[in-house]
Amino acid sequence: MPATRKSMEMARFRRHLPRCFEESGKELAGQFRSTSGQEKRAVLNFWVVLLIVVVGFLLLPPILSWTFRFTSGRLSGYRDGVTLLHAADSKDLPSEVDGGEEDDPYLGGLLSDDIDNVLCQSRGLIHRFRQVSKYKPSPQLVTRLRKYEDLHRKCAPGTEYFNKSLQNFDRRQRNEVTECNYVIWIAYSGLGNRLVSIAATFVYALLTNRVLLLDGRADIGDLFCEPFPGTTWLLPSDFSPLHSYIFNETSPQRFGNLLKMGGSVMSESRSVSFPGSTYVHLTHTYDFHDKLFFCEKEQGILNMTPWLFLRTNQYFVPSLYIFIPHFRDELNRLFPQRETVFHHIGRYLFYPTNSIWSWILRFHGAYLASAKGRLGYQIRTFDFPYTSDQILTCAIQRKVLPNITDFEGGFSNPVFDTEVGDRRPMSVLVTSLKQNYFEKMRDFYLEHATVTGDLVSVYQPSHEQVQQTDRGNHNKKAWAEICLLSFSDNLITSASSTFGYAAQGLSGIVPWILTQPENNTMPEPACSQARSIEPCFHAPPYYNCMTGRGTDTTKFLPYVKHCEDVAWGLKLFTDHDDL
Repeated sequence: MPATRKSMEMARFRRHLPRCFEESGKELAGQFRSTSGQEKRAVLNFWVVLLIVVVGFLLLPPILSWTFRFTSGRLSGYRDGVTLLHAADSKDLPSEVDGGEEDDPYLGGLLSDDIDNVLCQSRGLIHRFRQVSKYKPSPQLVTRLRKYEDLHRKCAPGTEYFNKSLQNFDRRQRNEVTECNYVIWIAYSGLGNRLVSIAATFVYALLTNRVLLLDGRADIGDLFCEPFPGTTWLLPSDFSPLHSYIFNETSPQRFGNLLKMGGSVMSESRSVSFPGSTYVHLTHTYDFHDKLFFCEKEQGILNMTPWLFLRTNQYFVPSLYIFIPHFRDELNRLFPQRETVFHHIGRYLFYPTNSIWSWILRFHGAYLASAKGRLGYQIRTFDFPYTSDQILTCAIQRKVLPNITDFEGGFSNPVFDTEVGDRRPMSVLVTSLKQNYFEKMRDFYLEHATVTGDLVSVYQPSHEQVQQTDRGNHNKKAWAEICLLSFSDNLITSASSTFGYAAQGLSGIVPWILTQPENNTMPEPACSQARSIEPCFHAPPYYNCMTGRGTDTTKFLPYVKHCEDVAWGLKLFTDHDDL
């Protein structure tokens, strides 16, 4: 280093030191030359320590400032559930919900503010990707959910009350009131059926003051976050009744069989004994005696049983209204907008785990985030010959996608000015086990210009060919696709599909339903709009509990009517004169 530069550096260094240090240094330097070797080492050590202290003093403020900014940012990221976005472009995360409403991660009080968003990063963020819901939870529902959460914490697996309840599991009760009663959901059928049946079972738990627990042998813990603060809704996989009970029509504990055989369980007297546990069979194969579950007298019997095992693939909520007056009164109090039962319960219970949420963010950021409009297309078909044509006809007739300029094919090119108009594409998300529907729609818009000049991009996350309910990865993909569908601006769904029911319920969007073909002909119209966002109960009972005779159960309440897509099914509607 040149002498002039060195002297300038030394001068700059001196200016940063207090003047007293410089003067003291000169004085101590003279003393240092006149001291012995041992004394010199002591003085040298003193100055080394002093130098370290001074340097540390000078560096401490910027280190503390940087550390505070880093840790506070990380903690904020954990708190808001956005740490998974560090590896992605932050512009993919909507800064505010559509419509400019205040960003409310608790959904109007539906979600507890005690939930840990570190363990479930989608809760507190996923609402930003969905349309703003026009349905608000009632104050009564919010209060009831907080009360339920307290009960669940008290009675969950591993607690003193849970262990105490287990002691009475096989014993028949005699005029005894237990503090914790349970309804155990047993996994059955595909993911769509699981979603709607878990929601229905939770509604039943709210009505009967039971604790909902899920079969721990299923892959539920890999799909959904824990919904209740500070506890679990999963039964341990080694819970012995899960392995010793039979959960089908042949079960000796089946409630319908007990009713059929009569005996002490048929009595309503509180002086008789009741079983400590009972299996309720509510699948589409249930029989007449199983269906008595929806009658008031039989509910009085079940109320005496602390442990209910319930296996179902149905959204049975509509039948809880009809012949059980105290259920109906409570449901009307909790859900004054009757078509919002699954919408609120689904948004309360179902959030993707962190690994699935990460996949959703990557797919959304890569294919959907920049679109000016999003159409979700859920296709569950049985290979009718005109399905591909019906899919396109529905979207064009209902003006959710633009028509093309040349129906005869060819590669006509749009003439457009890149400086005029919004050139962002409209994105179509296709979810189907088959790939051919996606390919036809993609090629349709790739090979033709649209009459509006809009670009249409078509994507399909997976095509598994066949349903594989018992495969964990298959269910993870299905759950991710349901979440992606719920981000749509418009939905077109297949008739009688619980997969579509779940997507429309979580999104709050009234879908267009593809008309079920008959006689292998192209249906007309290709699709029609639903009148409610509720799922359909595909296998309801047709029985009048008051008269003991078969009847059309849509004749009793103006808001429980037949479904648009399943003529014999039951569905909840908002009151309309034309239903």
